[in-house]
Amino acid sequence: MNEETWEHYGKEDPYYGVITDEKFRNSNLNEELLDEFLESGNQYLKKIWIDIDKLNETDFFPQRSLDFGCGVGRITIPLALKSKEIVGVDISDTMLAEARKNSKIKGLTNLEFVKSDTELSKVNGDFDLIHTFIVIQHIPPKLGYLYFEQLLKRLRNGGIGVIHLTYKTEGSFLSNIYRDFPFIYSLRRMIKGGDKFLIPMYGYDLNKIFELLQLNSCHKCSVKFTYHDNKGLILTFKKEKMIFE
Repeated sequence: MNEETWEHYGKEDPYYGVITDEKFRNSNLNEELLDEFLESGNQYLKKIWIDIDKLNETDFFPQRSLDFGCGVGRITIPLALKSKEIVGVDISDTMLAEARKNSKIKGLTNLEFVKSDTELSKVNGDFDLIHTFIVIQHIPPKLGYLYFEQLLKRLRNGGIGVIHLTYKTEGSFLSNIYRDFPFIYSLRRMIKGGDKFLIPMYGYDLNKIFELLQLNSCHKCSVKFTYHDNKGLILTFKKEKMIFE
């Protein structure tokens, strides 16, 4: 998914671009639905934090956290309540602007939002927690592996990572053609007078993912399976130097 697509959703339907449920369309969104949307991030984080504390073997309070693909701040905002500092990263300027607005509404001051690039060049320092959810599966794997490696390099020794991705895509032949050749989808939708921007889904090679984890000293890995239109998983892991005899 390219920057143009994310900017489109950031301008036209930022909340629907995060959770593709019709009730979160701009035309339907009200204060009650906005609260429901943001609360879904809080509920997700409560479940994830149980796994994090178990892996850490004690209560976990990161000094610095990173939320990759933060969108409008659905998970970044509740993460800010569990971290001393947090950086939200996204490719869309309009999504980042919406995230800043939402964090101000919540009265939070320990957040920083920066724009993403392939090298994450605007992300300074390292982190006790790196997190991404419902993001990587929309990135072509060739680029996604680069992002994944950059995230792992920024994780401090003793830090925790939480990474969500899909490992198998189950789209129809036509949807896969649209994914791999998006100009065909855009042309078809333009002829029909519809939205030309496609949200693609990609599956990742778990051999490559686990190799990157091992090469970057990320161990104690736990897995939870997910299903967001395609089979996926949430990997929770700890970075620490280990010596095997």
